[in-house]
Amino acid sequence: MGLSDFSTAILRISQLALLVHLGCSKEERQFKQEVWIDVSLEFSTLPNACLDDRISSCVCYKSLCDKILLFAEKASFNTIERLAYAIYEIITDYIIKSSENPFKHAIEVDIHKKNTPTTAIREGAFFKLRINNDVNVFDTL
Repeated sequence: MGLSDFSTAILRISQLALLVHLGCSKEERQFKQEVWIDVSLEFSTLPNACLDDRISSCVCYKSLCDKILLFAEKASFNTIERLAYAIYEIITDYIIKSSENPFKHAIEVDIHKKNTPTTAIREGAFFKLRINNDVNVFDTL
């Protein structure tokens, strides 16, 4: 496959388990709840790491997960929607500060709150946020 044939590349992080204060009521937020997140980073250009195999050329998913986990330890949210957007902001900030790759991208954050205050909901509540960034993230610096 030549580079002119490049279509898309996606880095996906699946089921990162967070413990976070989350809920509509103060009582619900009193104790941390387990929330699973999935993150997808879609690249519109071939990441340099595909060609040079250098860690400095990729988005290091371990470092990104560490930042999200550290953030979740201290955070408190009323809604899964706000949690998803806060994680999006962490990802965007991380990409701007740490990646050698200037790229256009889309970021998707899926939140799965396993336990809800409504017992009739068997599998939990889900929220998906997808933001397409049509500008180079480095143009915002």
